[in-house]
Amino acid sequence: MHESSPIRPPASEAGSPPQGNAQGDEGAILAAVVPASTPQAWKLRPAERWAAALGAAFIVVLFVVARIIVPSESGYGSHQSLGLPACTSVTLLGMRCPTCGMSTAWANFVRGRWASAVHANVTGLALAITALPGGVWLFLAAVEGRWRLVKPSPKLVMAAQLVFIIAALAEWIIRLWMGA
Repeated sequence: MHESSPIRPPASEAGSPPQGNAQGDEGAILAAVVPASTPQAWKLRPAERWAAALGAAFIVVLFVVARIIVPSESGYGSHQSLGLPACTSVTLLGMRCPTCGMSTAWANFVRGRWASAVHANVTGLALAITALPGGVWLFLAAVEGRWRLVKPSPKLVMAAQLVFIIAALAEWIIRLWMGA
């Protein structure tokens, strides 16, 4: 039986995809889109793979704990269902701190209670939402030994942390201003 040859533009055309191999046309298209090898800078050393694995495991633990926590109807204080003390800010100052409601937001998030999660702490909900793909990303990095989509840098990590800190403080100021 005769195999058909894939139709290709002349090699002299600028930007033409690499010539195919025994895989047929699909392999040639894939080779044009995905580089054959990962850039050396995107590969992880063994210690980095372990760090990514620990990061992914930590995120899994956060979601497991969020599932164990009993969400408080007040929108904060759910961590007390784990035997932890009440929020020091609420106890001493009579007002919520910038992180009050984050554990409640996570507990509501894992149960699919979106409105309750928003009511508890919008920033906590945003953290939970970003933790899902972040955990998968770290797991894949640990298993494959390379970063996918983006290679983290100290500046990128600090910028992400700063965004969440500013969001938590802004939400806290708004809650204080609104008397919530």
